[in-house]
Amino acid sequence: MLFGKRIRLRAIENDDLPLFVTWLNDPEVRQNLLLFQPLSLAQEEEWFKGTLQQPVEEQPLMIEIKIDEGWQAVGNVGLLKIRNIDQAAEIGIVIGEKKFWGRVMARKRCV
Repeated sequence: MLFGKRIRLRAIENDDLPLFVTWLNDPEVRQNLLLFQPLSLAQEEEWFKGTLQQPVEEQPLMIEIKIDEGWQAVGNVGLLKIRNIDQAAEIGIVIGEKKFWGRVMARKRCV
């Protein structure tokens, strides 16, 4: 797990998948993604199984922010197509909790 004062990144668990389905079935969340159709929980479970076959450094992480005394999942992030020789990668990020869209959560260096 990677910690900051107000944000943390953690491994995705099976229990997170229904939340991902909720996010990805919202047309506004899906708008700028490469997904065009709603997903079922079964499809998301297959996606998750596939991510577990990827190198650990390419497995997506849950983004959580500090809310009062607890943590709230707001999205996920991952590095894809890591090319060590070029020191390059693609990044994918989804903020599924729309109430946090447009908010500045990292006024200082968090991670």
